[in-house]
Amino acid sequence: MLKRDYEGYERAHEVVRLVDGDYVCNLCQLIWKRRPQTFCAGVPVYRYGYWPKGLYTYTQLRRDLKMQPIDREQPDGAYFIRKSPYRRWLYTIERAIPRRVSTPLQGEAITKMRAGLVAHYTCQRCGWHDKSQGKNKLALRIRDGWCVSCWDVFQRLELQVAQCKWARNYIDAGSFVVLDTETTGLEREDEVIELAIVEGRSGTVLFNSLIQPENLAERDSFATHIHGITRKDLETAPRFPDVWPVIRAILRRYRRVIVYNAEFDYFQLKYSAAERELIPTGEVSDMFDTHPF
Repeated sequence: MLKRDYEGYERAHEVVRLVDGDYVCNLCQLIWKRRPQTFCAGVPVYRYGYWPKGLYTYTQLRRDLKMQPIDREQPDGAYFIRKSPYRRWLYTIERAIPRRVSTPLQGEAITKMRAGLVAHYTCQRCGWHDKSQGKNKLALRIRDGWCVSCWDVFQRLELQVAQCKWARNYIDAGSFVVLDTETTGLEREDEVIELAIVEGRSGTVLFNSLIQPENLAERDSFATHIHGITRKDLETAPRFPDVWPVIRAILRRYRRVIVYNAEFDYFQLKYSAAERELIPTGEVSDMFDTHPF
């Protein structure tokens, strides 16, 4: 952009009224039906592609003719475009000079630099290339040699590898069980209504039972829409004091327990047991060596 592209450059039109009543500017040569309220480009303005021979854009001079304007701030014409700064400047070849030719060493350095930029903005996995070199806000980004899409895939693969490694180490470390519960809800006063414990290495089901909550007839909600357990299913189920000795024995035998959302299941077991005075305070926490998987 030239200095005259900024708001500080505000040059008025040199307007002359024609015989037919129209207005014309002696500088930009634009014609209006009414006196213009805009600012003048200061040089003749042409329709795109209809400027006289010998006028070139700055890019055309450099790229096609290997020349450059003597003074880029002094154009010889302009044409309008639809994006900021809303005009492109034109230069006459008579006021242009040949561009300085780079030496062989400079040319080699430029070639290496361009190759490095291409490699830097090319995805190593899929080969997508960001031609804007990170300048296009809407384009995909290259991060550590990966485009956004491939980076997401890479992150998921890395996470899977880490999870598999953790699982293998956990299994090799010794016996453990996997515990899961279903409850009447997510509030503090809700109770465990189903509990299952599976031996982690063999898959043997050590315990699996419905559990009848306190005050079954008076309870309104069972979160049936989540787990499918209804009031009728629980009418013949054993109560928590009946199954607690079996659960307690298993948890004492297997010190390592994998629980999804361990904090919630730990609290529900502790609440269900403590409310019925089946355990002293803190006993459930002593039983659980959980991993919040």
